[in-house]
Amino acid sequence: LTFASRGWLAQSRPTIDPLIISDQDMAWLLVDAVKSCLTSYERMIVFVELGCGESHLAIKRILTALLSARMVLPVAILSKLTSWLNGYPGSPEEPQLRMMLTQICMQEFDAV
Repeated sequence: LTFASRGWLAQSRPTIDPLIISDQDMAWLLVDAVKSCLTSYERMIVFVELGCGESHLAIKRILTALLSARMVLPVAILSKLTSWLNGYPGSPEEPQLRMMLTQICMQEFDAV
């Protein structure tokens, strides 16, 4: 599924699945969780991407900044990020995002 087609699928469901999180909601959760590790330039670009409806680009940028800062995510957000990514099997972005998620999880264990 592509990012665009996933939105259509989510709208066509008769019930709301609490495990599905939109790209936009995931991006905003990440912004709130990692705002201290974003430079002013990164924050500006993330907000521009969000304003243009490019939430998946904002997520990728935030994850890159998170990895650079070696910051850990709260477990609840890490869980939501994993669920969000599980909604994109086979997408062109999945392998890189999956690798980033693995690195973020390793940072979590290193911090403990």
